[in-house]
Formats: sequence, structure tokens, C-alpha cells
Amino acid sequence: MFRLILSLFISLIFTSVAFAEFDFGTSCDGEGGSGNFLQYIESWDNDPEKTVTVGTIPSGITDVDISLTSNEDVDIRIYDTNETPIVHWPNGILSSDKAQSTFYNNVAIEYSGYNGGGTGLLGHEYIRITGTTQKDFIMKAFGYQAGYAQVNYSWKGKECGGTFQQQILDKNIIKVGDIPPGINNLSIQLISDKDVDIQLYDKDDGTKIVVWPDGILNGDLYQSTYYQGMTIEWSGYNGGGVGLLGHEYIKITGKTTRNLTMMAYGYQAGYAQVDYSWGGTSDIIVETPVELFQSPINADDVEYPCYDYDRDVPKYGGYHVGKDYCTELNDPVYASNYGKVVVVESGNNHGFGKTVIIEHKLKNKIEKGKSGMSDTIYSFYAHLNSYNVSVGDTVNKGEEIANVGSSGSGSGGTVHLHYEVKYSNMNGIPNPDGLNIGSSFGYDINHPDKVGFISPNTIVNDSKYGVMP
Repeated sequence: MFRLILSLFISLIFTSVAFAEFDFGTSCDGEGGSGNFLQYIESWDNDPEKTVTVGTIPSGITDVDISLTSNEDVDIRIYDTNETPIVHWPNGILSSDKAQSTFYNNVAIEYSGYNGGGTGLLGHEYIRITGTTQKDFIMKAFGYQAGYAQVNYSWKGKECGGTFQQQILDKNIIKVGDIPPGINNLSIQLISDKDVDIQLYDKDDGTKIVVWPDGILNGDLYQSTYYQGMTIEWSGYNGGGVGLLGHEYIKITGKTTRNLTMMAYGYQAGYAQVDYSWGGTSDIIVETPVELFQSPINADDVEYPCYDYDRDVPKYGGYHVGKDYCTELNDPVYASNYGKVVVVESGNNHGFGKTVIIEHKLKNKIEKGKSGMSDTIYSFYAHLNSYNVSVGDTVNKGEEIANVGSSGSGSGGTVHLHYEVKYSNMNGIPNPDGLNIGSSFGYDINHPDKVGFISPNTIVNDSKYGVMP
């Protein structure tokens, strides 16, 4: 009898363990959560593709951290729904024994490596997904020996959403919908082949928040404002600087604090697709320290001499902020790190010409000299000949974003890239009018009232603050 009870007990445990999996809940409030379970791992039996499915990481989950700990030699494997191996030894995008990361489907994926992040502890691995998953990922485990693994997981939020078609009236305003208080990190995109403008009102008192021509936000380019405890972004009526009328978005960061109403004004009758989501976060967090930002130009493309001004020598009545790279026309320009494109400009822009600005969210705050601390910095690329990104795009470290040119009156007609890394201003929002986002990163500690260029080869300030390599 005792053997029978023991047998049933073991069977019950084995069954519950073998089929345990992730539970990310149903809430879209952005609060996140955590969990853990034991997972039975089968031996590979000389079959390199014999694995056990640990569970699915669904789309819409933000900032996922999963660790797998076992006394046996067990490997994490991550696939997309098309069975593309992302984390997989030896065939995955990430396959090393040391920590690695990649950018895949708009999220940053970090893998400890199969020796436990350099600790040499086999069976001690983790993956970290930064950002909000756009598609499902499948996690599996491969065992060199059979045994059990402890799976611990956490996430910071969950994104939900939907889509619908909205009729647009000619020369008229139509209500798209109401937005109640308490909605977390709301994003709404309107896409139409007609010229349609988003409008956003405070339903409680009628304040025009996003309205051309007399709203708080009313321009043709990206704008942002802090209103009643909410940061509200608008693409502008020309699609965030890309000139696509009828392609607009609004984003509200944090929880909505007021009753809001979204309207649409049509210059022609037609239909618009409305895509919306809430919960989670749209930020891509830069895990690496600032020192590890990469150069925006391939070293082999750089030619000399160039405008490598001493930061203490005035130029045109001011100090030359940033670093100039003289290269050939149309040489590629690369993003310095993971981030989100917040400004794309095509005009003269105060002499900078065609310009791209990327926002980088830092895992840890950095010192801003006399201005306090910041967890946001911006990389700034100017005098471009062309660009291939749009406002709202997320970009990978090292991804090609533009081509070198000589646009803008400040280029002097010389083909070169003007590059800066800047702090956010006091409210953390870029100012596309003057393209002046605050002090250039890397101020001179001997002359704190001046700003200095960022050298790709030389540390130009106290290493405490970190500079570009």
C-alpha cells in the first residue's frame, strides 16, 4: 500500500512539473509580476534536437527576465514561431559560452551564454528580453543529462490592444472614441490614404491638446507636452517628419489622469485604420554603459583632415559641439546603440540639414554635471544626404540609419557627418524646433561652463561620466 501511495505521489509531482509553464496573467495595467516552477528536462539521447518545451512568451509582454537553474548541464533555447533559432547552441543567433545580445523583432534579447554568463556553472543560464514583445517566442530546454530545472521569471508589464476601421467625413470632425482615466502607456496610430488629422481633447474641460492650428500640440513635426501628469506625444500632421499625410500617432506615457476624447478631421472623405495598445512600455533600455556606444561611422570610411576643433576654441561665436567625420558622400551612418527615433528632419534646421535623433533609455542614471541625473540621452546625426528611418522606429546598435551628406547651411558644402550625444532637457523631451536637447554629453570638467566634442578614440573628460569609445 505504501509503495502504491508513493508511486502515485511521484507520478503526481512528475505530471505537474512536466506540464508547468509561464503564467503572465491577463492584466494590462502595466504592473508586471513574477513566478517560478520546476521543469523536468529529458536527456538528449544523442538527438541534438530533442528538447522539452518550457513555455510561450506571448506578444505584448514587457521586460522579461527568465533564469533556469539545474544541477545538470541544461541549455536554454529560444525560437520564434517560425522555428528560427534565436538562442541555440550551435545554430542560433546567440550561441556563445559568454554573454551575448541581439536585437530581434523590436526587442533586445540578452543570453547568459551556456557557461552561466562566464561563471563556468553549466545549467545556470538566463535570458533577458528588453522592450515589449511584438510576436510570440517559444522557450525550450535541452538536457545533456535528465533532471529538473528551477525556472524563475518576471516581467514588468503586459500590453493589450486592438484595431478597427474608422469612417472619415469630408471637411468635418468625427469622434473616434473616449479614453478614460487609469489607462497605462497608451499608443494610438491612425493610417489613411487620405489627409486626416488626429485631434485630442480634455473631455472634462474642453482643452485642445492635439489640434491644428490652436492646440497645445499643433505643428507638422513631432511634438510633446506634459499635461495634467501625462506626457503626450504627437507625430505632427505630416507623419513625424516623413511627409506622409494621414499617417499620425499619439502616445501617452504613464497612466491617463483625465477623461480624454480622440477625434479625427478629414480633408477628404474615406476610411482610416486605427491601431491602439496600452500597458507595457515602448522604451528600449540600453543595458550597456555609455562607454560602449559605438562610433556612427566605420573607421575605414573616415578621411582626414576634418573639422576636429578644439573644444575651447570658439567657432562662429560659440563652441563646436560634437564630432565631425569627413567621409565620402553616401557612406553609411550607424546607430550608436539601441533606441527609438524621435526626430527626423528634412529641411535646413538651423544649418544642420537633414537630421536624425535617437532617444536612448539608460538602465542606470548618469550624472549631468550641474543639472542633476538623467536616464535618457540622445544621439544626434546631422548634414545627412538621406535617411531610412521614421519617427517611432526602434533601431539596433550598429543598424544603418542614414547616409553621409552635406545638407544644411552649416556644412559649408563639405561632405561630413556632424555627430553629438546629448542629455535630455529638463523635462526629457527633445525640442525639434531648435534641435537643442541640452548640454552635449562629456562636458569638460576643467571648463564646466563649456561643452566638448565626443571623440571616437579619446576620452575627453573624467571617466566617471563615461564617454564614447
